[in-house]
Amino acid sequence: MLANGLSLARILLAPAVAFSLYRDGQSTGTLTLALMLTGGATDLLDGWVARRLGQTSDLGRVLDPLADKIFIGCICICLVLLQGFPLWLVALQGIRDLAIVGVGVYLVRSRQFVRQDRDVGDGADDSGSRAQYRSDMVASGPRADGLADHRLRQ
Repeated sequence: MLANGLSLARILLAPAVAFSLYRDGQSTGTLTLALMLTGGATDLLDGWVARRLGQTSDLGRVLDPLADKIFIGCICICLVLLQGFPLWLVALQGIRDLAIVGVGVYLVRSRQFVRQDRDVGDGADDSGSRAQYRSDMVASGPRADGLADHRLRQ
């Protein structure tokens, strides 16, 4: 599937960006910028392609946020090591991501459900919430707040 291939490409871009950041030293070269923009483009395109071509899958719902975390995490670690980015900030992001993934894994295992992301360009909110269980999405009856949930089922 093309969408999963784009997510895998983003994972494979992470070491290339790391090497490019190392090679550039204290500046950001055009290759580093191009690799980062390519990673961002794959993030925008993978979800759009999956929905447009009907290629959504449980693997893709997990692979996309995983690719985001690997790509961003690799860049942040390199920035800490090479350019003095605050380590505490990266550690806080890592703890937050581990907590989100841990809760998501627990809820997926306990409910056998992976939430489908519906945002085109989900890079703006890289919280990993796509793998979290939401009871209002699988409720068999009407929602307590009176809103129709037919949009949420897919």
